[in-house]
Amino acid sequence: MLVDGAAESFAQHVPSRGLEQLLAAVRIGGGDFLPDHSGEWAKSCRHDVNQMIADAAARAGELLVAKGDFDQGAGLAETAMHKVPTHLAAWRLRIDTHVRAGNRSGAQRAATDCQNMLRDHRLDPDPRPSRLCFAPPNPSPPKRRARLDARSSDGPA
Repeated sequence: MLVDGAAESFAQHVPSRGLEQLLAAVRIGGGDFLPDHSGEWAKSCRHDVNQMIADAAARAGELLVAKGDFDQGAGLAETAMHKVPTHLAAWRLRIDTHVRAGNRSGAQRAATDCQNMLRDHRLDPDPRPSRLCFAPPNPSPPKRRARLDARSSDGPA
């Protein structure tokens, strides 16, 4: 299975292959699972598959956003939330995508939407989404200071 293969790829420190496998799982699992069946067993299977696809989409989105691909990351957050509307990792991804893209108002709006979703589903509010809105956008690596050569051309002082 692709999701298991992705986990193995990450464990083997091959994240590019893991990302490809997650994206393939999301593509394959994009439609409705067992749409012609309505029994309790089908509902349970559909729930499990939707959760697995939402997890894969959120993880792939996190990896893409970390690489700077905000559009595809945002799309995967939406895919995960479509599969599982209460998927908190997907909501955090949606917020983080806005933050990293420098869109603070979008991040605040997404955090508010997340809090409303939690309230609507009678779930405990999650304090983490709103904290993400105040993180610095596009964290950049520290600037490198030019090293001063301890030895000058004039010799020791």
